[in-house]
Amino acid sequence: MSPHRSGKQPPQVVVSHPARQGFVYNLPLAAQEAGLSWRFLTGLYAKPGQWPWSWACRHPKAARMLAKRSDPRLDPDRVIGVSGPLPELLSRVTSGFEAGNDLHDRLAARWIRRRLPAGAVFHGAIESCLHSLRAARARGATTLLEITLPPWKEEILAAEAARLGEPARAAAPPARLIAEIAEADRLMVQSPFVADFLAGHGIARERMVLLPLGADLQRFRPPVRPRPADGPLRVLYVGHINLRKGVHLLLETWRRAALSDAELLLVGPVVDDFGRRLLAELPPGARHLGVLEPDRLAETMRECDLFVFLSLIEGGPLVVLEALASGLPCLLSTPARSVVRDGQEGRLVPPVDVEAGAAALRALAADRAGLARMGEAAARRGRAFGWDGFRGRLGAFYRSLLLSGPARQDGLLDLTAGIDDPGDGPAAAATPPQTSRR
Repeated sequence: MSPHRSGKQPPQVVVSHPARQGFVYNLPLAAQEAGLSWRFLTGLYAKPGQWPWSWACRHPKAARMLAKRSDPRLDPDRVIGVSGPLPELLSRVTSGFEAGNDLHDRLAARWIRRRLPAGAVFHGAIESCLHSLRAARARGATTLLEITLPPWKEEILAAEAARLGEPARAAAPPARLIAEIAEADRLMVQSPFVADFLAGHGIARERMVLLPLGADLQRFRPPVRPRPADGPLRVLYVGHINLRKGVHLLLETWRRAALSDAELLLVGPVVDDFGRRLLAELPPGARHLGVLEPDRLAETMRECDLFVFLSLIEGGPLVVLEALASGLPCLLSTPARSVVRDGQEGRLVPPVDVEAGAAALRALAADRAGLARMGEAAARRGRAFGWDGFRGRLGAFYRSLLLSGPARQDGLLDLTAGIDDPGDGPAAAATPPQTSRR
């Protein structure tokens, strides 16, 4: 007898996130595309076919804004706005996300205690799911924690602020983050760096699952014709202009490289006085383009020769995958390496080592033919990490958990193991999970 005929709910994948983020809609969509039962617990989510969204969408400006707060591919009846706009309103009032995240977490936990069926999988996001994880575990669910930025990042940022003579920062992570890690069965990490970083803080690799994010391969794609190798070298950075992203290190690297016939383009918002001071003293050849809309950003990537990102600490930077998909070779700090392999799609340098960065930048600039070959390799690598492949791999993992629960694993479980530039299609999506001892 089917679960529906017996009156029992089928096992379910439940994803929880308080607000819109670049990748989050792909999580419930992975369950939907895998043919699984699912629910998405979130905050503000527009359903254009239902009131009051149908009324609000009559206004063009509101319609444009709300279009970013939904995904037309998702079944709207399975999306539950447990916290509505409250988390985002609280973030505006309190100038931080903690209160809004906590409110969403408590409301999601309330739903879980009442509605979560047996045998479920719960997938929450770090900093917003401590109570939900506990409620899901109490209901016998398998729990996953998505780690975007790793805890203990504060110790790195505090040390760099002290080195620069900036105002002191807290050096310890919030207790909530550590408690979330303790509650989850599996920790979803988006890059090998995060796995290594967590292991260095005593977290067992046997609890980790590696799944890098994806890029929009329709928007981010290589140029039709390669840029001329004898033209000015165009170097691109995309991200916040702040301390964590290492923009001060990038600008010092640029100064020391002292390239001729080259320009550095900075794209991204300025969020604090530190960033404003950096932009007030840009070195020769560098300019700030501000914030670009996605289509213009994709065009800009196709117009450049090299992507550079010297961040102090990262989770799994989406912009690196977008650069690869655009055919851009990358000069990255090791925390930002994502899926880039040193010497193949770009170069990796230690964080804070501006001499190593400058030497690598000079070497890349001096070998334009080699840079072009790296760009071709970057485009191939980028095609292996589109959103279709991401959802296929995640959906297969969800299915395995619903069927057998969190089976014992030997080391890090790498859901992309064996992928070597196969393209982003059914073959990539169907790659079976493999265990790695990295």
